[in-house]
Amino acid sequence: MRPSLCPEYVVRPAKLQSWVSPVYVVPPVSDISDGADVVKALSGRYAQLREQWDDTKRKLKEDRYLGGLDFKPWREDGRGAYSVRVDR
Repeated sequence: MRPSLCPEYVVRPAKLQSWVSPVYVVPPVSDISDGADVVKALSGRYAQLREQWDDTKRKLKEDRYLGGLDFKPWREDGRGAYSVRVDR
């Protein structure tokens, strides 16, 4: 077989966001507010997750694209709500 006469290049963007349309980019997280249901759950039945939730909030503010967070839109209804993984 004859090798190709055209050079081949591999291009990797510095950031994945460089190739993704701005419409699909998840907005930065600057403020996280706990609703009444979350506060109630973390002070009661799910109290063991309080420390993990605080750590997750810190990670979201630093970099929402960290692996393991699974940060994504909650529903497709356009409300601006997102889900995040707190525990396995």
